[in-house]
Amino acid sequence: MSVITTFTVNNKLSVNTTNHVLVFLKPIKASTNYQYFAWKDLNPAMNGSQQFNYEIDLGVQISDSASGNPPGPTSPIYAINPGQLFAATNPNSQGPILATTNINQGTIASSQAGVLNMCSTPTTSLSITWTNKGQPVVVVGAAPNDIVNYGKTVTLELEPTLYFMAADPTLVGTDFTLQDYSAMTPYQLTAGTTSVTIDWTRSNNGLGADVFTAA
Repeated sequence: MSVITTFTVNNKLSVNTTNHVLVFLKPIKASTNYQYFAWKDLNPAMNGSQQFNYEIDLGVQISDSASGNPPGPTSPIYAINPGQLFAATNPNSQGPILATTNINQGTIASSQAGVLNMCSTPTTSLSITWTNKGQPVVVVGAAPNDIVNYGKTVTLELEPTLYFMAADPTLVGTDFTLQDYSAMTPYQLTAGTTSVTIDWTRSNNGLGADVFTAA
């Protein structure tokens, strides 16, 4: 069983702000074509705090991104554990489905979860959304030049790092249109840690850079 780590984010700004605290997760050796979601969107009040729990609780969802925008036929989110490999198929040339029987025979590492594209219809443009605790983390295969072709295996292994950013939130979906955002601050999680406090500050009467410090 994975360890649950409780994060407490303290808003120690000296001024009010419209910014939220966005938390991102990243796969190990991620491609530059991957598209990211803010895994957590926090809005602690000034002098207040907000908590969230972090643990590895992976899920996967597949869709045919060639069928429209938003994507066409989409599967439910299925739980998947590190070491498991699922096959995506499209029987009868219909929308892709995910077979949740583990077919890993040493193809992927025990630290990875994976999806094998067995969709045989050429018009199926498979995209794979990886989630953690039910919230989307990253999409593979959605960018025009990010093709998950037949027979390809896509794996996920999350970095043991959470990335914090101050930004005005987007309305829905992946956070690509941020116009007001800070640099990302990584926090590398030590195995076995159960509690982390993050202080959000700015110097110079709120005009300085956003700083996230593990207290």
